[in-house]
Amino acid sequence: MAPVLTSLDPSFGPLTGGNTVQIIGSGFTGPLTVMFGSTATTFTLVSDTRITAIAPPGTDTVEVTVAALLDGTSNPLPYTYNCSGLLFFTDNDLPGTVYSVPQTGGTPTMPTADLIAPSGLVRVGDLLYICENGANRVSAVPITGGTPTPLITGLASPIDITASGDTLFITNEVTDQVVSAPITGTDTPTVITTSPTNVFGITDGSPTRSGLTLLFFTDVANPGTVYSVPRAGGTPTVLATGLSFPTGLVRIGDLIYICENGLNRVSTVPVVGGTPTPLVTGLAAPTDITASGSTLFITNSATDQVMSAPITGTDTPTAVATSPTDLIFGITT
Repeated sequence: MAPVLTSLDPSFGPLTGGNTVQIIGSGFTGPLTVMFGSTATTFTLVSDTRITAIAPPGTDTVEVTVAALLDGTSNPLPYTYNCSGLLFFTDNDLPGTVYSVPQTGGTPTMPTADLIAPSGLVRVGDLLYICENGANRVSAVPITGGTPTPLITGLASPIDITASGDTLFITNEVTDQVVSAPITGTDTPTVITTSPTNVFGITDGSPTRSGLTLLFFTDVANPGTVYSVPRAGGTPTVLATGLSFPTGLVRIGDLIYICENGLNRVSTVPVVGGTPTPLVTGLAAPTDITASGSTLFITNSATDQVMSAPITGTDTPTAVATSPTDLIFGITT
């Protein structure tokens, strides 16, 4: 029987690699190979249920696998190369603020303030792109902190944002549209599609296989729905319905993880569509979600906390940080 992987600790690390990663699972016997994406790495076999591996240098998110010479290759688990090792979240109390906190937890620090009702945000390289819902624009801030720079105007209460390559995709709350804009900025964003009712969150559907070039977005109207649409534009396709006030969402592999704000939980839906499956409970009005490796990070709007949970699910998420003010909203790695 092929090895089975159950967890990585940690499931993220620096671009330079060199850090230790504990691989937990079963069936670690015989000649083994540990792969981070397409790169084999050195490791120590501690027992038939634990391997200590050294992460090689890398970028983005890769799949970690363990191959046994005689028994085949394990299931993959995601490992994320993150140059900052930080989480970034918005708080839209006055003045609107972006905070950073280590993914392992701690006291939030303030990279920037004086934003107007900041909501969703996304990190691309060394910049954060932040929806200023109250100013109808997207502004950029270095991850190390600084003064916000207005970048994209001509929006209508932007509420969430994602990125694919050199293009940003934004949900317009007032017009219920998904719009695109170059990462360099514009005052004339392009309409990609219009949601049938009340658009909210958005995530990029970067290909996990050839041909999957989609965006996924939520609509909070009753019944709450998740849609897909080609990045180039078109008519939205229903992937799942019957959700309770779905807000933020994130795609990991072939699953979409969705905050059900109205039921205090996160549920999953396959990228090809299907029935929602509750996965993370014990939350308090979750608003947004992001992922790093095999860990989910969720903003709890009722308690103003950032929570963590394994992508395999739990009913006891862990508090990572509490927002210093009282209107936590968006989150990104």
